[in-house]
Amino acid sequence: MQYSITIAVFLLLSLIAVLISGAPLKVHAIDISALFIALVIPSMIAYKNDIKKSFFIWFLGGIIGILYWDMLATYVIVKKEIFMGWYILYPIGITSIMLLQIIIKFISRQQHNAL
Repeated sequence: MQYSITIAVFLLLSLIAVLISGAPLKVHAIDISALFIALVIPSMIAYKNDIKKSFFIWFLGGIIGILYWDMLATYVIVKKEIFMGWYILYPIGITSIMLLQIIIKFISRQQHNAL
């Protein structure tokens, strides 16, 4: 059940990002692939782990996804440099990914308990 919720959240966020942004396709490709790395992969890996291990996996996945985005965005966004605004990007990005993971886990448990 968690897989389908994770994929639904990923697709919804990806669609919203594409619809509200006027960015070129190459920017969307980086954004969506970074979200996949930061959200979907850690969620799938941490699916059957206890909460402490899940938090570590989510945190590590968030860091990897944001670092991936930060490095590749320098190639497609004019004047973007690696670690530019890191003190804002990384804390907010990792916190957002962690909150999304917690929400997905909560929804998954609620649906599992309802069945």
